[in-house]
Amino acid sequence: MNHARDFVIGGWRPYRWAPLPAFELYWSALILLDLSVVVLLTIGRIRAGLLVGLAIMVSDVAINVVATRMMGFADFGWPLLFQVALLGSILGSIGFLWTAGKRPAGFG
Repeated sequence: MNHARDFVIGGWRPYRWAPLPAFELYWSALILLDLSVVVLLTIGRIRAGLLVGLAIMVSDVAINVVATRMMGFADFGWPLLFQVALLGSILGSIGFLWTAGKRPAGFG
């Protein structure tokens, strides 16, 4: 939702200030990437949704750490800590959710 809000407020290129064009592209793509996780989970593709969600969080944290270091943004400190905590939560729960995402035999 944060990235969608950024588009509403900032227009087509809300991340012009990004230290690298690839970061701007990635942050903008998060609207669709995050939505893809919701769709996968909604249609019952639990394991695919978990994998895509994990890949998004790992890459997002890594890119945000690099961007924060490159730009020297102390303001990103707290939000980045919350992202790292969310990533830790995902890593800590994915094993349980993975097992829950297994379809019973005979169910397509």
